[in-house]
Amino acid sequence: MFTWKKPQQLLLVPAMLILGTLSLPAHSAVNYELDAYVFQMLRSYNEAGMPGLVKESTKCHKQAATERLDCVRFDMAARHMETVMAKRYNLRKEPYFTVEAIEKRAKVHFDSVKFDAEKLPEHLKEMQLEMDKAVGQYMRPSNMGR
Repeated sequence: MFTWKKPQQLLLVPAMLILGTLSLPAHSAVNYELDAYVFQMLRSYNEAGMPGLVKESTKCHKQAATERLDCVRFDMAARHMETVMAKRYNLRKEPYFTVEAIEKRAKVHFDSVKFDAEKLPEHLKEMQLEMDKAVGQYMRPSNMGR
């Protein structure tokens, strides 16, 4: 009989259910580019939970020479996953994925492309809503067998 050795292992069950149902949502209205960030985030979460997401994001931001927008979108997908799982299982939220922390990392990218700093918070908010929708379609109870 399998026993849970660590509380984090309990969190892998929903992620495994999610990964098992990735083909369920209709893709006619889904942006496949956003799906790539979601799939990468879910794979990292399934392999190592929230610490895996932090590690993957940190690696992305360190390795990205100029194109860090991919890393920002990954962070936003991870933030949505973390928010849902923390609420669902009454867990402590990961400080690495707070809005402020993501905004700080995003600022590096947007500064390099000379994006208007005053517009950054609103732009990031729109990006987060986009990623929330992309991740949310895979976390609906109907897609998780509930």
